Amino acid sequence: MVILRRKMSIVQAATETALLPLLPLRKVSYLQLQRVTNGFADSNLLGIGSFGSLYKGTLSDRIDVAIKVYL
Repeated sequence: MVILRRKMSIVQAATETALLPLLPLRKVSYLQLQRVTNGFADSNLLGIGSFGSLYKGTLSDRIDVAIKVYL
């Protein structure tokens, strides 16, 4: 039995990304980021990479965000 897999093409990936709703950019203070991540607690840690750590949080208006903390 042979199983073949094909990677998603760049055009298809761009089309799927274009369907996501775009939210307006806004400024968020460092203090607010500390609050929504519970002081950048390990319980909100999504992952660690070569450039820093990624945390999850929920802003006061119930928008889920991911916060990248660079090394």
